[in-house]
Amino acid sequence: MLNVRQSIAVLAAFSFVLPLGLYPLFDLDEGAFSEATREMLASGNYLTTYLQGELRFDKPIFIYWLQAISSSVFGLHAWSLRLPSALATLTWLFFLVRFVQIHISRHAALACGILFVASLHINIIGKAAISDAVLNVCIASSMLSFCHAILTNQQRYVSYAYVAMGVGMLTKGPIAVLIPGVVLSLYSLYYRDRSLPARLISPTGIALFLLITVPWYLAEYLDQGDLFIQGFFFKHNIGRFMQPMEQHAGSYLYYVPILLLGLMPFTGVYLRSFQQVITGHKSPMVVFMLIWFSFVFVFFSLASTKLHHYIIYGYTPLFVLAATSLDHLPQRRWFIAPILSIFALLIVAPWLFNLCLDWIEDDYVQAIAPDILNLFNHSYQLQMLLCAVGATAPWFLEDDFSLHSRMLT
Repeated sequence: MLNVRQSIAVLAAFSFVLPLGLYPLFDLDEGAFSEATREMLASGNYLTTYLQGELRFDKPIFIYWLQAISSSVFGLHAWSLRLPSALATLTWLFFLVRFVQIHISRHAALACGILFVASLHINIIGKAAISDAVLNVCIASSMLSFCHAILTNQQRYVSYAYVAMGVGMLTKGPIAVLIPGVVLSLYSLYYRDRSLPARLISPTGIALFLLITVPWYLAEYLDQGDLFIQGFFFKHNIGRFMQPMEQHAGSYLYYVPILLLGLMPFTGVYLRSFQQVITGHKSPMVVFMLIWFSFVFVFFSLASTKLHHYIIYGYTPLFVLAATSLDHLPQRRWFIAPILSIFALLIVAPWLFNLCLDWIEDDYVQAIAPDILNLFNHSYQLQMLLCAVGATAPWFLEDDFSLHSRMLT
């Protein structure tokens, strides 16, 4: 029999690796990243990315290198293009579980791992051929390393954080530095600790950061000059915050429903734990996680361009906060209601799609509509109903609703 740790590893592999080739590339961003990688392999130009022959400055180079390596080894397939994202997500899970195990408990770490693997949003982003899974592991590892260094005074973790920021800067740009920089500044202000910034400045870490980032950024500037500065830094970074790009606009409350849906099927766990954390004692670790999540939520809510996966940069602290209060969530409804809600949504989704089809003007959606309706038929709905029964039955069969005792004993 597998123990719980091994079970989570198997579950994560089934969730993030095995399904990679079960469906073709379908998202616009997946197509753009994959085609740019294909053109890179075809041209042999591993410095500058092109999409259909046009310069593509949306993202830095690292994700294309990873996809190119994977495709060179395994062939150019949908699953090989998605493999870097899946491996990055497994690495993200490892850092998260390890941090919670050290600072809370082994049982909390295992439960936190289950929450991570079960998250709907993590499952979407963890199997997509785009840069965000790699960026998320960079943000998570840098922030968790900084937090660990603050809590334990182990300075070598500061250097690890700079390495993670460097890889993040090479993956998606300044956001990998902005989030740690602002969160650490706010944390220092909260505790009025003037010595903290000096402790978190590591000459070794800065040298490693520059060693990782400067060669490509300098080479790209020398190759493309002002086109690179205008296209990447001004258009795709500052420009995205100042004005909506590609019609990706939304209200200030845009990320509220995204959070409620993306954290399913255990949304209730996060809502309840967040309530307990806000009203209870706030340890330095809890304060750090609250500042981290709050900054990501507020910053991207104020940004003009809104994409659903931006809020995932703040998911890691939510997993940690949930782990701090899992022993105090005995009420059945916090578990059952979100599970039933997501399966109810999945069951009625074909009918909702059919009702909305007349209002959808996208030619691509109209073209694939008949296949969608044939695929999501009554057999699919019956399967979802059986899954809903199987997912909720254990919560009715036992009187003890402690998450730790249910998952970990």
